Amino acid sequence: MAEYSPGGIRKCTNHRKWEGFLRYRDTPADTWHTKTKTFDIACDEQSQRGEARARTAFTSWRKDFVQKHDSELTDGISPDVKTVGEYVTERVTTLKASESIEPSTVRSYERMTGYVVDGLGGIALDDLTPETVQAWVTSMTEEYAPTTVRHAYTRLKEALTHAVETDRLAKNPTVGVKLPKLQKTPKNPLDYKEYDRLMGYLDNIAVMTPANIGIKMAMLTGMREGEICGLRWRDVDLDKGVIYVRSVIGRGDGKSYEKEPKTTSGRRGIPIAASFRSDLITFRASVVSDCETADVPFEDSLFVLGAIDGSYMNPYTLWLAWHNLAGSLGIKGVLGTTPCFHDLRHTFATHAVRQGTDVKTLSSILGHASAAMTLDIYADADPD
Repeated sequence: MAEYSPGGIRKCTNHRKWEGFLRYRDTPADTWHTKTKTFDIACDEQSQRGEARARTAFTSWRKDFVQKHDSELTDGISPDVKTVGEYVTERVTTLKASESIEPSTVRSYERMTGYVVDGLGGIALDDLTPETVQAWVTSMTEEYAPTTVRHAYTRLKEALTHAVETDRLAKNPTVGVKLPKLQKTPKNPLDYKEYDRLMGYLDNIAVMTPANIGIKMAMLTGMREGEICGLRWRDVDLDKGVIYVRSVIGRGDGKSYEKEPKTTSGRRGIPIAASFRSDLITFRASVVSDCETADVPFEDSLFVLGAIDGSYMNPYTLWLAWHNLAGSLGIKGVLGTTPCFHDLRHTFATHAVRQGTDVKTLSSILGHASAAMTLDIYADADPD
């Protein structure tokens, strides 16, 4: 019969979380093994914050582990045998606990892991073969879009790559598997007529609200809504006429949060058109005036679209403002439907290509990883 130590909890400073641990062995002749579990309970070095919750979580986890381990021994199954579903799920849990992935990415990872569990979850990790993975991909292709199939496959591949790197597997059974070809999502930018109509409204009729400034910024710079909402006045050089993208407002689990751009190419400088530079100068003056009226200091750390209390505009608020404006004006894209906010970025890029902007410059402005990526996305906009 297996033996178990009392175990306990401790602070895992790497993850800033409480961690549970215990030792066990299956027979008196076996060596002791250590089992750990990182709980989603924050801790810090200076206090015992979260200790009571961690002890409760540990008690529940220890009970579940002992019951499962004893059951596996009784059924003659080696506790060291993991299924594909268990391994991939644990991998995502680890990435989440270590904050290696953005909150906005967690939900997608968990959803894609669900597809892996549904199709391959019951197979022992050591028994998984390339043929089995290929059969799973093929069956997924019959029911789901290529993008979904590829994302689910990526979750499996990443977990098994980790298994190889940690000597859990000798080789990765996802290598060589053929994936369905991606179907390009059609873009819905504004044509010149609709572009001029919208810009005419923003220039001559619309009140210069933060949302309208954000909409105009997307059309004239190609910035994403999260980048626009994360822009602070210190990132806007009105003298040089450059906007610097240094911060982004992300969304995940129903919440918004500030973060850095995902890639080095995402941190970039964007030239400001002279007319829009004038708009920003006027808008900044109005913000300064609002601060003076409220008897609060204007600071360049304020968000351009945010409030004078230092808060930022939620990207959903900007998206909704655009949705309502486009609906009220009857704005349509080239597909004949209402463009989404991201289509304003496509509008900027498409018009830039048609006006002769070289691909390398446009790639830098858009924050793409390479000019090849930009060319692949907007090749159909090239008049040549």
